[in-house]
Parts: sequence; structure tokens; C-alpha cells
Amino acid sequence: KEKEGMDLVCSSDDESECQRRPDEREVKKRKTIDVVEESDDDGEEEGEEEGGIPFATPDREGEGEDEVDLGGGVRASQDFVKNFAAPPSRKKKTTKLFYDPIHSHISFDEDVLQFIDTPQFQRLRDLKQLGTCYFVYPGATHNRFEHCLGVSHLAGEMALHLRDQQKGLGITSDEIKLLRLAGLLHDIGHGPFSHVFDGEFIPKALPGSSSWTHEQGSIMLIDYLIDDNNIDMEKTDVQFIKDAIQPSPSVLKKDRSFLYDIVANYRNGIDVDKFDYLARDSYNLQWKSSYDFKRLMMFSRVVEDKICYHAKEAFMVYELFRTRYSLFRQVYTHRVSKAIEFMVTDALLAADKHLRISECIFDPERYCTLTDGILSEIEHSKEPELNDARDIIKRLRRRQLYSFIEESLITAETEDAFRRLTAADLVCYQPNSGPLVSDQSLKLEEDDIQIHTQKINWGMKDQDPVKRVTWWSSSGDPDKCVQLDPEAVSAIKPTTFQDRIVRIYCKDRRKANMARYAFNAWCQKNTNIEPNPVFSQDFRSDVKFNTPERRGKRTLRIPPR
Repeated sequence: KEKEGMDLVCSSDDESECQRRPDEREVKKRKTIDVVEESDDDGEEEGEEEGGIPFATPDREGEGEDEVDLGGGVRASQDFVKNFAAPPSRKKKTTKLFYDPIHSHISFDEDVLQFIDTPQFQRLRDLKQLGTCYFVYPGATHNRFEHCLGVSHLAGEMALHLRDQQKGLGITSDEIKLLRLAGLLHDIGHGPFSHVFDGEFIPKALPGSSSWTHEQGSIMLIDYLIDDNNIDMEKTDVQFIKDAIQPSPSVLKKDRSFLYDIVANYRNGIDVDKFDYLARDSYNLQWKSSYDFKRLMMFSRVVEDKICYHAKEAFMVYELFRTRYSLFRQVYTHRVSKAIEFMVTDALLAADKHLRISECIFDPERYCTLTDGILSEIEHSKEPELNDARDIIKRLRRRQLYSFIEESLITAETEDAFRRLTAADLVCYQPNSGPLVSDQSLKLEEDDIQIHTQKINWGMKDQDPVKRVTWWSSSGDPDKCVQLDPEAVSAIKPTTFQDRIVRIYCKDRRKANMARYAFNAWCQKNTNIEPNPVFSQDFRSDVKFNTPERRGKRTLRIPPR
């Protein structure tokens, strides 16, 4: 039943059980529509535009001469019809806002966006920043895409800071724009699994191109990106971007060479690229460090055409390089991650004969098709020529990795011996009698052994990187460099700044014990040192070894630990 001015909602015939509610038609309230512009995908916000747009309810029919009947008893103001009811003609956006977990909200104008919104740059979404480390550290899911956005942002912030602090430097808006682009494009040349491609695969696939680096790939792709997307840019500006990514010695001798220290600092290694990847990797890996790149940027200035840092920040600079060393030692060169690197490299080498992957470094169009997804392409292919590569990838999926055998620290006394060490030497030192050789199918072959020698340092080989940094002090003339004695910073610091390590891997997991015995025997004979006890797993057994000196009749006792 209905009564005047009220709606009666009943659940039974008894009117007392009915509930009364106000008639919605009697509510005379002017409503508004908030028009909010939606953000793009991937957390890229394009801004908001808000406005209270009045419209008329049926009850307001006839009220206001400036209202238009939209049909169905709904009327709206003429302003609403003019601005929103008609087909919109949206203006081209000049900026885009990104939310980054490291730098919070960062914005890019259309000069940078025209490079971001290209197939060549979007390819970086499919390249893991830490390559095969993702197989060991599940949190390492970040990609080269967001790293390049972060470096571009920091390059602009660094240039703006120097310009605002020192007006006399004459840093122009065009130079800031080009530095942002250099930061954006500095890693565009990375191949599948980042440094695995140019550090492991290319030297083995193309020995004549072993010096090829991803920086060269970036320079190649910059030209291709500009041409393929019809971007209008002066040749001098393009060359500035390339020089900022990979400055040559002649470039560093030019006037205002400090501009080339912002993205890739070849003088002392302190640059915005390192600022971003140390912070981003630490965040995703939940790696703890007291290093703060924002403070270093705050206390930087240009002195004698070099970017200098306040002398009181010397300890922070040490912390930067210590954080880098720690990440390299425990994450980037993790022994299991390196085993996976070797497996990925072997899979690519096996597929290279058919797919000719290595030749892509000479063809920018083909190179842009290479991503981390190449493993899935090989894995799901049916071509018989890729059987060997598929078998390696299948082992990787089943976690049947190459076995890590041993590692040993290379010292000045053992350097010559380890330099001569080959897989053939270890094969000669395998036992020819005893319990390990009961099955002749487990006999070591040269192809079973992978020897890897690596250097892990603080960024300047075996030198103290802080000695390469230039400083300024507010207590004296801030426009003059000051000398800093590292001994005055802290008495607790390393005496050497580089580790050299040799690691042994066995590709056939069944032969791991055989390889371990062989390496132990070689070390005792040639270096007079024991392998790293953390990884050694010797067995209580008398084993005879067939050494190059034909010691087949001699029994070598491997002492238990």
C-alpha cells in the first residue's frame, strides 16, 4: 500500500509490522558527479581533474532556464552539456606521473615519454635486473625498466641540485633533459639475463667479439630507436647522450666534463646508476645497509670541473662501496646463481647453432626481440635442432643444477698455480682405484668440469676507491679540492680491496664426488693449501690418483676433517 508522501514496505498483511521510510522522490538534494581521469596501467598516473558538475533530478524539472532536457526526465546545466556530454577532444598530456617504491612519485615530460613509449624501451620490462639471481632470491623480481626510470629521475635531480647550488656552472635546461635521457637509455642494450649475455655467452659464442659490452648495445639501440620511432633530435644531442653513457678519455678532458660523471662516472665510480641499483636491489632483497645516496647528493658540488663530496661524508662513501662489495659477494656472484648462469649460457650456446642468437648484436632489429623469454621459446619449441638446449632447460626447471664442488681464495703465493689450472689437470688427478671408481661410467671427462675465476672488489680493482674521490670542505674554500687521508676516516677498514676466487663446478651431478677428490688432490700437490673448509666434503678413504707425474702406484691419503 502507498500513502501520500511515504512508501510503505510490508512483510505481512499486518500494517503494524511494516516499516516506513522517506520517499526518495521527496529528497530534494542537489547531487554532483566527480569526474576523475583514470590512470594508465602499471601504476603510471596521469593526474586528476575534479569538478562538481550539477545535474537536475526529475523534481527540479522546470527550475532554471539554463538547464537542458537530456531525456528521461533528467535535466543538466548547459555547462555540463558543453564540457562533458559532447565528444571530448583531449589535449596531449605533457607529463606523466609514476609511482616508484624507491623514489616515490616521479614525473617525466613528453621529451622523455617519447622514448619510454617505444617498443625498444618497453622491452626492458622483460629483462630481470639481477638475471639468474631470481632463481635463488625470489624477491629479485624487479626489471631493467624501473631501474632505468630511477636512473633517469636521479640524473635530473642531480643536475638540478648542482644548478641550484652553483649558478655559475651554467647548466641549461637542455643539458638536464639530455642527462635524463642518458639515464633512461643507459641499460637499453642489455641482453637476456642481463650480464650473463655479454659477460658469459658472447665471449664463448663469438670469441672475436669478446670485448663487446652492453654499453655498446645501448649506443646501437639508441640510433635504432630514434630512427624507428621518427624522433626529431639533433645529432649533437644524440652524441651527448652516448658520451654520458660511455664517456671516452677524450670526452673527460673537455670543459665542463663533470656532466659526464653524473650517469656513468669513470673517475671514481660514484654515479646515479650506482645510487639507484644499490638502493633498488637492497629494497627488493630486503638487504640492510646504512648507506644513504640522498645525503651524498645533498653534499655534492662541482670543484675544478669534477663532482666532489663534502669531506665529512667520507664514511658514507666507504659504506657505499662496502654495500656494493657485500651484494657482489653474497648475491650477484652467489655460487648457486653462478651455476644457473653456466646452465643458461650452455643452453644458449646449444641453441645458437640453429637460432644464431649471437649474431643479433650486429642487427638492432633482431636484438630487440631478445628477452629473458628466450628460454621459454626454446623450451616450448618442437625443432629437433634444439633438443640439447631443451634438455639443459629441463634440468634447470627440475633444479638438477650443475654441482658446486669447491672454491679457493687466490693469494699471491697460489696465483701462478691457479692461472695454469685447466679441466684436463683435474681429470688427471681423479682416482683410478677405490670405491669411487667402481662404476667406469662415472669417470671424469674434460667437458664435465667448469672452472670459474672471478674478481670481487670495491669498484676500483685492488685500489682503495676513496682515494679516487675528490672532496671539498666548508671550513676552507669550498671551490678548492682538499686531500683526505683515508687513515683519518677510520682505523677499521680493509687493507686489500679485491678478492680473487676460483670455483669448480661439475656438470654431471653423479660425478661430483670424483671432481671433489680430484680438486683436493690437485690443491695439495700444487698449492700446499687446503680448499675452503666451508665447502670441502672429504671422505675417509685411501684413493690412488693418476697424476701427470704418473703417480699411479702411490697411495694418497685424504685426511678426514
